[in-house]
Amino acid sequence: MALNCSAPTPHAQPPISVKVSIPTGATATVRLPFSLASGGSASSLSITESGVPIWVKGAFVPGVLGVHSVKPGTTGLPVGLGTMDVEVGSGEYSFLMNSN
Repeated sequence: MALNCSAPTPHAQPPISVKVSIPTGATATVRLPFSLASGGSASSLSITESGVPIWVKGAFVPGVLGVHSVKPGTTGLPVGLGTMDVEVGSGEYSFLMNSN
């Protein structure tokens, strides 16, 4: 099973664009990195998939086929970094994360 993606460096600042392809029958957690410096937080971000909102004002926006959840995650990261963890099923996705 192969996962194809294009991703930013861990210290990239929004806007961040990530494209992933998840094989048929698989699920994945796509981690979008962001800096916690200068007051950065999950509630200050917005995320879209192919232009459709999936995270706005600190809350998951359901409705995009294949996107099961979005939540903040910081497990095992260097100090000062956070991630937004997007749980997805098989398919092709194009995420864009911006600061509000």
